[in-house]
Amino acid sequence: MSPSRKKIVVGVITYVVIASIAILSLVVNIRTVPYIEKRQDVILETQRLKEENRKLEFLVVSANALDAVERIATRNLGMTKPRRIIYIDPK
Repeated sequence: MSPSRKKIVVGVITYVVIASIAILSLVVNIRTVPYIEKRQDVILETQRLKEENRKLEFLVVSANALDAVERIATRNLGMTKPRRIIYIDPK
């Protein structure tokens, strides 16, 4: 085989290898794009749920405050405060 023919064969083999690597990387990239988009969706949903959880925790804390419990009991449930009776010891 002549040297010029060897150069052509080596050039073709190099081209085929580089083209194969490029095609393989494109296939891998095309397959990973949906997973990257799904990951972004999951990150956004996680952030939304964390914010919602923070708001709900605040509502639980504020609902458990004694004033809030009293307000809900009197307004929503029709309850009344117990009357205080003071007894005087006749001694």
